[in-house]
Amino acid sequence: MIARDTGGGSSFAGAGLYYLHDRNADTDERVAFTHTENLLTDNAETAMKVMAWTAKHQAELKAAAGVKATGRKLEKPVHTFMLSWAPGEQPDHKHMIETARSAVKALGLADHEAVFIGHDDTDKAHVHIIVNRVNPENGKAAPLSKSRLALSRWAEAYEKEHGIHCHRRIENNRRRDQGDRVIDLESRRRNAEQFSDWREKRKAEATHLREKRRFQEWAERKKAGLDQEKQTRKQRLERSQAAQQELIETRLARTYDTSRTQARLEKVEAALAVGGIKGFWHKLTGRKARDAAQRDALQKTIAAARHRHQEALKALTLKLEAQRADFLADERRRAQELEMRIDNARARREREGWKSYKTDRPRGFSVAVEQDNESAERSLRMIHARSGRMSPGPEHER
Repeated sequence: MIARDTGGGSSFAGAGLYYLHDRNADTDERVAFTHTENLLTDNAETAMKVMAWTAKHQAELKAAAGVKATGRKLEKPVHTFMLSWAPGEQPDHKHMIETARSAVKALGLADHEAVFIGHDDTDKAHVHIIVNRVNPENGKAAPLSKSRLALSRWAEAYEKEHGIHCHRRIENNRRRDQGDRVIDLESRRRNAEQFSDWREKRKAEATHLREKRRFQEWAERKKAGLDQEKQTRKQRLERSQAAQQELIETRLARTYDTSRTQARLEKVEAALAVGGIKGFWHKLTGRKARDAAQRDALQKTIAAARHRHQEALKALTLKLEAQRADFLADERRRAQELEMRIDNARARREREGWKSYKTDRPRGFSVAVEQDNESAERSLRMIHARSGRMSPGPEHER
C-alpha cells in the first residue's frame, strides 16, 4: 500500500478539473468510480461546488457555531492524497471506498466533506481523495501538518491487517516511536525526481497547449483577413462592373439608336396609307411600290440594329460573368493556398514539437534578416573604405 500525500490547494474547481477528467481533455475515460462523503449529493461535479461554498463561507459557519474567528485566513482549503495498491492486486470499488474512508478517519477528517475518485489508467489500482479542510459544522480548519506521518502509520496498520509487510516503513515508524527524527531520504529523492519530471511534463504540456492556441488564433486571424480582403475586392469588382456596364450600355444605345430610322418608317407607312385619287395616282406612278420597298428596307435595318444591340448586350453580360468567374476562381485559389500554408505549418509544428514561438514568422526568418544585415553592413564598409570615406563605427568610438 502506498499512501501519498499530494498536498493542498486553493481551488476545488481546479482539483475537479484534473481528477474528474482525462489529462488535457474534457473526457473522463480514466475515472472508474466516484463516491462522496458527508455531502447531500452523489454527483462529484456538484460536490466540488458544495465544498467550494463551504470553504468560502467559513467565517459564517464559525459565527453560526459560536466559534471565535481567530487565526489567519485559510488560503488552501483543498487537501488531496492518493492510495495505491501493488501491481497485481485487484481490490473492488467497495473495498477501495472503505479503505479511503479509513484513511480519511486516520487524518481526523471523518466529519469533513470528501470526494473519492478511482482511476484505472495505470496498472496499479488507486484512488484519489479530495477533502475539504473546513468542517461544515463549525467552520474550523483541520490541522494537517503531520498528515504524512499519520498516513504512514495508517498504511502500516493496513498492511499488517492484510498480511503485507513494508520493512522500511515498519523500521521508520519504530524509530519515530522511540523519539528519533527519521527522514526517508530515498523517498524524498524519489519524490523530488518524480515532482521534477511531473513539473517538466506539465510545463511542456502547458507550452504545447499555449502554442496550439496561439497557432489557432494566428490561423483564424489569417482567415479573417482573407475574408475581409475578399469582401473588399468583391465590392471593388461590383463597383467597377456597374460603372463598366453603365458606360457600355450608354455607348451601345447611342450606336444602335433607331429613332431616326423609326421616324422615317412612320412617314413611309403614312404615305402608303393614303387612299383615294392621290393613292391611285401614287400607285399609277410607281411611288407606292417604291415606298413599300423603302418600308421593307427600313424594317430590316431596324431589326438588324436591334439584333446587333441584343448581341452586344449578351457579349457584355458574358464578359461580366467571366470576370466574376475569374474572381471566384482566384478567391478559391487564395483560400486553398492559405489552407495549404496553415496545414504545412501545423504539420511542421506537429513534427518538430509545439515549441515557443514569439512571433508568427518562420523560425529562420530572424536569423536570415540578421545575416542579411551583417552582409549589407560589410558591403557598405567596403564601399566606404574604397572611396576613402569610411566612418568609424560605435565600437571604434568606444
